[in-house]
Amino acid sequence: MNKYLNDLRDALKKTSLTTIEIEDIVNDYRDMIENALEEGLDPKNIEDKFGEVSTLAAALGSPKEKPEKSAEDTASPQKETEIGRYDVDDEKAFEMHVRCTHETIRYTKTDDEQLVVTIKNGNAADYEVSFKENILRLENLNTSGVLGSFMGAFKSGKRNTEFLIKVPKSINVERIKHHSVSGDMMVKDLDVVLMNVKTTSGDITIRGDKLGNVRINGVSGDLDMKATTASNVKFSMISGNASVASINLEETLEMSTVSGNIAIREVSCDTCYVSSVSGDVKGNEFYPKKVALKSVSGDIVIKNTEDKPIEVLRKKSVSGDIKIKNA
Repeated sequence: MNKYLNDLRDALKKTSLTTIEIEDIVNDYRDMIENALEEGLDPKNIEDKFGEVSTLAAALGSPKEKPEKSAEDTASPQKETEIGRYDVDDEKAFEMHVRCTHETIRYTKTDDEQLVVTIKNGNAADYEVSFKENILRLENLNTSGVLGSFMGAFKSGKRNTEFLIKVPKSINVERIKHHSVSGDMMVKDLDVVLMNVKTTSGDITIRGDKLGNVRINGVSGDLDMKATTASNVKFSMISGNASVASINLEETLEMSTVSGNIAIREVSCDTCYVSSVSGDVKGNEFYPKKVALKSVSGDIVIKNTEDKPIEVLRKKSVSGDIKIKNA
């Protein structure tokens, strides 16, 4: 633990944060890690649980040196510009792999028969956009490690760059692989078999029709997810808040938070696993057949109007309240 905290302190010193601010952050993480260790976290898995120190520093503090805004930075917003149009083979698995830093990425359906990629408020030359073997790839060319890419975003001055990826309605998405530092991700009305999302401080919004397996790892960004059906959903947050609503899950829902709060509404599933350190978890009209609930100091409360049986596989808390109330 001490090595992790020392590395975090060193990374934060490279940002514009003051010494007092840095120590406050380090102390907060010391408390969270100690709570997680008491809960049973293996010390070897601290980085996996709380994130790489360079990623955390990038999200929590801006670089010390910020260039003055250029005329390009202060110019009026650019129009949406098409930068790619591709034919998708509907007989092969179609995937989208995106690695970005500060950009907002929107995935949606279109009546167009081709896959279309557009950019707004950004320079297309800064990105690699390609389509090969039925895989769309979008990547920021200025990346050199996570922290380096985040700093590059500040240097470019283009924190509001947006990409819109339009998928033909007739195409089902086999996989979305999305990695981001501070940019937001939005998915609307897509059928996706497998979705893997990793972000540091970007917000994630998912409005899906039919989803398969969803895996989300976030640090300080928020999650807002709604869908008709899904197979399995697993997400892990550090300080970001999560809202999951209106989903009929075929199998499992796994939720893990350190200090962020989780709200669940109108969700059913076979089995639900909940783990919290200090964040609160509230479920309304939440009907898992089986649940396993763990908390250190956060409260876990489920309130339902229908008297449906919920089998409690295990329930453990240090100082937080865990309650299940049916009508």
